Amino acid sequence: MVLFGWRRSDNKEVAIKKVHKSKVVDWGNVDGKAYPIEYCHLQILATAGCSRIANILDGFDVGEEFIFILETLDDCGTLCGHLRVNKTPFKEPQCNLIFRQLVQAVDQCHNSGIYHRDIKPGNILLDKNTTEVKLIDFDSSILACYSPFMDNPGTRNYMSPEVYDGSVKYEGSPAAVYAMGVVLYDIVFGATGWKLNYKRLPMPKVSLNCLNLICKMTATRSEDRIPFEKILHHPWMQSTSA
Repeated sequence: MVLFGWRRSDNKEVAIKKVHKSKVVDWGNVDGKAYPIEYCHLQILATAGCSRIANILDGFDVGEEFIFILETLDDCGTLCGHLRVNKTPFKEPQCNLIFRQLVQAVDQCHNSGIYHRDIKPGNILLDKNTTEVKLIDFDSSILACYSPFMDNPGTRNYMSPEVYDGSVKYEGSPAAVYAMGVVLYDIVFGATGWKLNYKRLPMPKVSLNCLNLICKMTATRSEDRIPFEKILHHPWMQSTSA
């Protein structure tokens, strides 16, 4: 459960996440105490100063539950909510702005040694002006040092083929690239998980460079995907007008 509130000391808007201990699958250790792995990973990211992550501000053990106090954005909602409510996709320059920030968020995670593993519009906060992005929900996150992986956490429509397979080892970075490629498709075409929401509306005009990046990111074979570190150097990402 996630609620919104305000911090008394400075009236800062925050998100309040309640996690029942019976629902925690993976545990970690902070200062000799057991905490949900999400809390542990958020502590790492907060220490690293990751600006595109909804960082942890505080945490409490209250018997049967943990309560996390998290950063948020003013009057925000999820990208998924925006796509479902609005009847038209974003314009391409806006897609470029949103996606660039998502790349920055994932880059901050990877540089901190953490794979998110559930990148999707429902885990992306968007402010009321649709200009600022933060990545949320690290329930499925894992330390990069454990790679390659065999489990298949996350959301089906954003899983790369090797993750969905569940019987092969996979690397975290190519899997993240695939999920981000589906997110890019979603914001460009007004879809959620490859599925167009408003089929009767005219299809948006999309540049060839944008389509090329989507194809490169969602290639079936992980070795055929564009490497994560080259995404920002793709011509579409380099364009100011998209």
